[in-house]
Amino acid sequence: MVVPISIAFAGEQFAHDLRQYKRSPLEAARKEKQRRLAVVLENYLRAHERCVAAACGVADFDVVTSVPSTKGLDPHPLSAMLSRIIGQTRPRYRDLLRIGADLGERVLHPDRFGASDDLRGRRVLLVDDTWTSGANAQSAAARLRLAGAERVAVVVLGRWFDADHGPAAPYVTNVRGEPFDWFTCCLDRSPHGDL
Repeated sequence: MVVPISIAFAGEQFAHDLRQYKRSPLEAARKEKQRRLAVVLENYLRAHERCVAAACGVADFDVVTSVPSTKGLDPHPLSAMLSRIIGQTRPRYRDLLRIGADLGERVLHPDRFGASDDLRGRRVLLVDDTWTSGANAQSAAARLRLAGAERVAVVVLGRWFDADHGPAAPYVTNVRGEPFDWFTCCLDRSPHGDL
């Protein structure tokens, strides 16, 4: 189960924030973008985490973790948001994954990551910032399952998308015609949640 919160169109503000919250040379800019993304993630989880759990066939997630940085960011700002800033994830957050084998870019393989705990019977919510090819998040989810996790769902802040890619034009038109709404669940299109 993979659930993107929003589309991150290349060259637009949300995509820019997803890059700069960890890469801006200015600390103040990084902190501001981290704060804004934490608000997006917190509001989304408050309104829809139960929908994601239900779609996975579980009542809730007892563990929250994040995909570690493959670019050497330690600590990763996403893990800091989940473990210190976002109230509903703070008590459940565990730093479960570490970088494993260097398999190159955009290769789906569980050995890309190692798991630090035995997760038998645990229900894990895995959070990533950006989904481009999905290789990192899928590799992390596979590693969590191999470590015993009963269920793993991925929530990603932004699904990276190049709006100028010709064959994608009908999809882009459709997405742009449907504005973001906090209360509409992307899983079943029903309105719910309470912000």
